[in-house]
Amino acid sequence: MEQYLTGSGGGSSPDGLFYYVSSPIPNATAADYGIPSNKLWVADEVNQTYPQFTYFGIPLEVGQGYVARMGSTGAITFDGSSFNTGAISLPGMTRTGTTETNRGYNLVGNPYPSTLGWDAAELLATNLETSMYYRTHQGTTMLYDTYNATSTIGTSNNGSAVTGNIPPTQAFWVRVDADGNTGQLDFSNSMRSHGTATSIYKVAAEEGTVRMTLSNGSVSDETIVLFNAEAQDSYDDFDSQKFWAAASVPQVYTTIGTDSLVINGLYSTVTNPVVDLGVKLPAAGDYSFNATSITLNEEVYLEDRLLSVFQNLNEEPNYSFTSTIGGNIPTRFALHFGMSVTGIQDETSSTKVYAFDRRITILIDENLIGSSADVLDLAGRVLRTEFISGTQTNLDMNVATGVYLVRVTTVTGIVSQRVFIK
Repeated sequence: MEQYLTGSGGGSSPDGLFYYVSSPIPNATAADYGIPSNKLWVADEVNQTYPQFTYFGIPLEVGQGYVARMGSTGAITFDGSSFNTGAISLPGMTRTGTTETNRGYNLVGNPYPSTLGWDAAELLATNLETSMYYRTHQGTTMLYDTYNATSTIGTSNNGSAVTGNIPPTQAFWVRVDADGNTGQLDFSNSMRSHGTATSIYKVAAEEGTVRMTLSNGSVSDETIVLFNAEAQDSYDDFDSQKFWAAASVPQVYTTIGTDSLVINGLYSTVTNPVVDLGVKLPAAGDYSFNATSITLNEEVYLEDRLLSVFQNLNEEPNYSFTSTIGGNIPTRFALHFGMSVTGIQDETSSTKVYAFDRRITILIDENLIGSSADVLDLAGRVLRTEFISGTQTNLDMNVATGVYLVRVTTVTGIVSQRVFIK
């Protein structure tokens, strides 16, 4: 059996793509991957490190995932006396500590010389979340794709949606479900198929979803919001954690409580009329959203809270914006479902907003008393929310000198005004 891998750099200094691999034979060693001329690592969840194999005779564990980087393009040949078959158990998966962002992720691999079905394997998993994660790439930029076995939906950062069909010699990430737990996977021949699948990518039919991508023009990242009557609005098996790529990649996500999600399974649009859309940007600059797929029978709006812009994504799925800062921006954008968008800025409103030194003054008609005002920074973060109890409201602001946005929400619409505080 052969595995074809692309490489570059030559010698003992490979500089091409990283591949996540596993062995289909019981007696494989690091020599099968051309060590030390090529590079091979194993993931250590306990220490959050990647120890490198430097000796060709190190045995490769059945079901363990490895990271390979090749010096030249060619085929890896597995010619052992037999191939893995029958029941294979992977116990002892760890989730170390309580604070590390990537705690609980364990790199495992398809142990068979045939396709493995994650939908079946996940049903027998112990203390593992229902999602699995593939390392993918766009050009030379490395990202992650995610597949959720409960919703049977996968992301498409490599061009088309991943499924639960894991090809031979493919490694993937799984995550222990809670701090202090130990996970286990148990594989059997009943989970195998002998089709011709050579790739993890395949477009899957779906309904009740919104797929949103964020791009800087050269690389993009996807998040999915899905609605299912069996899903809970709290975190459950329909949800998939966001496995963060490098900080140089623009990334998009949603949240439930303190959890950042790549796939967000919710009960209905009635119970979730608004979903915040967070972004992590490598730097200030120009970016764009694209609603690549909407399979809801209702309209979906994208809100840019910083600019008070609402855009119907069913009519125009692309939205370009400029950010004056990089980093994590959790609340500048939101998705609105159905009739939840009740008003756009009323240009005829008599509501006025002024700023002098560090005081913001809001003047409002008497019939609009009871409205609310938000003060936001240029990243879209809400710094203060105030209930308007009179025709004049004064807000003393203890903030740095700069430009801020005041957003007044009334029964007639939204009035937004930029102010300078010094």
